[in-house]
Amino acid sequence: MPLLVGQLIYTSLPKIGFQLLTSQQIPAAVQDAFVSEIVFQMWSAYNPPPVQEQASFLHQISPNQTLFGWLYNDGTDELGRAHVPYFLSYYLSGALEEDRLAAILGYIAQGPIYFLERERLPQSLENVILPDLDDYQPARLGVSFPPPRQSDLLQICRQQRLIQRQTEIFSPANGYCEDGASPVLTLRELPPPALAPHPALEDIERLFQSVLREERGLTGLLLLSESAYPLTTPLGFSPQTAQTLGQKILALVHESQQRLQWNSFNHLALQTPEGHLVLSYCFDDYYLLTKTEEMLTGVAEVEIKRLIKQIRGIYYGEEQFVSYTPLTLRSVQRRENESLNAGELSPPEGEILYRGRRPIA
Repeated sequence: MPLLVGQLIYTSLPKIGFQLLTSQQIPAAVQDAFVSEIVFQMWSAYNPPPVQEQASFLHQISPNQTLFGWLYNDGTDELGRAHVPYFLSYYLSGALEEDRLAAILGYIAQGPIYFLERERLPQSLENVILPDLDDYQPARLGVSFPPPRQSDLLQICRQQRLIQRQTEIFSPANGYCEDGASPVLTLRELPPPALAPHPALEDIERLFQSVLREERGLTGLLLLSESAYPLTTPLGFSPQTAQTLGQKILALVHESQQRLQWNSFNHLALQTPEGHLVLSYCFDDYYLLTKTEEMLTGVAEVEIKRLIKQIRGIYYGEEQFVSYTPLTLRSVQRRENESLNAGELSPPEGEILYRGRRPIA
């Protein structure tokens, strides 16, 4: 039977950078799962797949929420740079019954029914009706799961268990078929997600976790690349929120630099009654996205500068002294209250001590 599905596309748009486009009424939790469980796990800006490689994926978020689609790595951005991923996913709402799964496996093998180039992508996508496989005319080549894998997936479905991120990759080989019309495709297994090229990124992420526990007034932290690709796990943000905000702020920065002919960038801040959202330049092509609680702007700037010094020290393996004295009023008041409760600031009754004066024995 035909299936009504929503669409999600993640790719780099001209003059904007990486962005997620979706159909209306796709839940935010589904968007976050698509970015974190599919995009971030299947593609790394620092270790991209070979050019012309393509992949398929299938993932259940819940018994009633299913994602399936394709990754194509055969395009360039407006600057001519290769390795720009194009994730196209369909979202099925409703129970994944065995006949539906069988149809989805057929769609995955056939390919997407529509395919829009990056330059022609609208800001919002329409829902799509996928016809029966007999009437299906794909716009691009799909990537089929091998028969044994399909049998295993159908068995998982019968047992009413969730299907967790199944993927398959094809890479064009050097040779061609005898008729010369189509490339020979070689199947290979998907490797585990590539680790960050610099081991310090893991230490930086642990630093972020420590900073949030210290309640220094910073409530959200994320390290981004120049193309708005997350280099650490978003803390205090949902993955989709962090990705979207980082993209839009970096796009504004790049546009401002181009139109105003500015050569450098320090930080861009949004101040609200609830707190701040700040994008700061760290070093090389790294940017820090920070969310704060309600606090003085000057205090927020000092805390962010301290954190950037710590990040640089970790990345370059340099020991730098950074004061850890909290500047947020709430933290200072809390520590003072704790001291008062413990009686640490109360001198003996009837005795006044002045600075420099020692108590008389």
